[in-house]
Amino acid sequence: MVENRSAKTDPQPEAEIPQLMNAQDVALILKIAPKTVHKLVRRGKLGCVRVTEKDRRFTREQVQAYIDFRTVQTSTGGQTERAIQEMMGGEPE
Repeated sequence: MVENRSAKTDPQPEAEIPQLMNAQDVALILKIAPKTVHKLVRRGKLGCVRVTEKDRRFTREQVQAYIDFRTVQTSTGGQTERAIQEMMGGEPE
């Protein structure tokens, strides 16, 4: 006899599907225009999920990756880096 298993009783956990945002949502997060969001996608700077030929959606991870990539670390002439190295017990480079 063949056992009938429903998806609800299957012991394997389902993969979590990320919540998708539209260009307007991303524009609000980044405080830019929706047109700029599309421009960033065309330039390959912001990843997206293509739902149709013209319709794009974005995951939180894609937006966070863009923010991380664009984050600039300021330099204080190496003073901060040297101080951190000294605090860690290492030799300044």
